[in-house]
Amino acid sequence: FADLLEQQPDRVDARSNLGAAYVKLGRYEEAIKHYNRALSAGSEVVGLRFNLGLAYYKADQMPEAAEQFAAVHKLAPKNASATLLLADCHMRSGEYAQVIALLSPLEDELGNDRLFSYLLGTAYIEQGEIDRGQKVIDRLFRDGDSAEARLLMGAQYLRSGIPLKAVPEIARAVELN
Repeated sequence: FADLLEQQPDRVDARSNLGAAYVKLGRYEEAIKHYNRALSAGSEVVGLRFNLGLAYYKADQMPEAAEQFAAVHKLAPKNASATLLLADCHMRSGEYAQVIALLSPLEDELGNDRLFSYLLGTAYIEQGEIDRGQKVIDRLFRDGDSAEARLLMGAQYLRSGIPLKAVPEIARAVELN
């Protein structure tokens, strides 16, 4: 790719592929550089912007990831992956009202998705809407043991100041997913 990009520096496909390769290597900053360069070449490709968002997300740069996922959501509102990742960026930033605003209109469409239930239910609980949150969270428990349910329990133990009970819950969540 390097030779090709030296001759044709604005090749979007080559920059995108190089960005993907860097992500697989865990070299997120380099991936971000190539994805941004591809976007600056005037290409508004939803997949490219989504991949840039993933690189930021994996680099733990939530505001930048959220910006990219929001752009994808605007361009392709039916892209459930971008919507859920955007909601998770808001969740990690403590922006629970944004999680609710983004996800609550999608309850009929995504209500059976475990990540959706975890994000929306947790956001409701964090906003003090315990009953609404509980109804959404109950979906995680109806199918038995799940990583999302265990993670939620571990997080609640941590918030309650009981870290010794949180550890096995979180360990089981990692084991399950």
